[in-house]
Amino acid sequence: MEQLAPKYMDVSHKESVILKSLGLEKIDLMPNTPIQLVNTGNSFILVPVKNYKILKYIIPDFELINEISEAFDLIGYYVFSTDIKYDATSKMFGPRYGILEESGTGMAAGPLACYLFDILKVKKKKLTSTR
Repeated sequence: MEQLAPKYMDVSHKESVILKSLGLEKIDLMPNTPIQLVNTGNSFILVPVKNYKILKYIIPDFELINEISEAFDLIGYYVFSTDIKYDATSKMFGPRYGILEESGTGMAAGPLACYLFDILKVKKKKLTSTR
């Protein structure tokens, strides 16, 4: 798979509404790890949560996710955790494109790999991800 070099955008000014759109609170996030918009040809907001249990029980507000996606011209959100045997476990929400929920998507895996490498400093040549 080929993609453009990542471009990162700070979305911290919208953190509270992003969390609200996922039914999450600040305490559910991975400590010292930002919610970040990442574009490698398509834009996604990446949301790092503490653990798989939080990821599993997200209750998305698709209307609000759609509004945020419109405002930032996103495909959607890619919410992930790193606490089990894989480098990441994830869910993608893209209601703007008729995708309510998808666990594995190449469009978002590229930005996630960049985030893992650049932000979380996971320095591997091969990453594994699952739902």
